[in-house]
Amino acid sequence: PRFLFATAAGGLGHNIFEAGDDKVLRHHAPLLRVDELAGSLPSIGLVALLRQRGVNPREVRLEGQWLRLPNGKSFGLTQGELLLDFVPDGPAPPFVRALDILDPGVDREGLRSQLEGKLAIVHLNSVIHPDVLPTPLSIKTPGGLVQAYVVRTLDLGNLPRELPFWLVPLSCLAAAVFASRRLSRAPPGTAL
Repeated sequence: PRFLFATAAGGLGHNIFEAGDDKVLRHHAPLLRVDELAGSLPSIGLVALLRQRGVNPREVRLEGQWLRLPNGKSFGLTQGELLLDFVPDGPAPPFVRALDILDPGVDREGLRSQLEGKLAIVHLNSVIHPDVLPTPLSIKTPGGLVQAYVVRTLDLGNLPRELPFWLVPLSCLAAAVFASRRLSRAPPGTAL
């Protein structure tokens, strides 16, 4: 980020997401280092959540591989990134369509109860250049929904844990050993 922007705006946040080696987005960098500054630039989701809760984003601390929020929550980071709470077929963050807000025929009291006291993420999309990212949820997850998952992960603290890289090959090896022992003891022509 540019030095001028990073120092001038109290509510500035980055909107950078990068997919992993498998081309699927699973992580998010809540803080980005800014050249020529001692601090970091927080993500839009982190800034939005803290501002909505009345907390100054400048109070966020990075201690080694731990992100410490002013509310006492701490998150372990891997190479400066936070694993996001994407749960396929799980509950998605609540949402209200902008068209429903603009529609005078929609129950206003119902909308008020859905929105009052909540953090609103307004996501604009384009048919020509859609804002979509590949995630475990879908190959085309809307960028606004990804932001909502950033906020939900930071708010609720539900961090998934990545499996150690060696666990998958070890599981395959164990299955192969088990199957080979069973197959080697079966008489020829026996259905298993």
